[in-house]
Amino acid sequence: MAYRLMDAAGLQRARLTGMVLRAEDLTGAERVARQISLAPVRESRLTVEAAVDRANARIGP
Repeated sequence: MAYRLMDAAGLQRARLTGMVLRAEDLTGAERVARQISLAPVRESRLTVEAAVDRANARIGP
């Protein structure tokens, strides 16, 4: 979504240095299947962290 908004700005050479988004009527975190991320490295770390948490829950730390 953020990339689409940046593309929609239609800037050729100028840089878009900031963007503000406003969200209303959000769903509670307990009802969301997965939180999105625009950072692939962060997303990978979160995936590994969840796997480690599941392993620790099964066999202990």
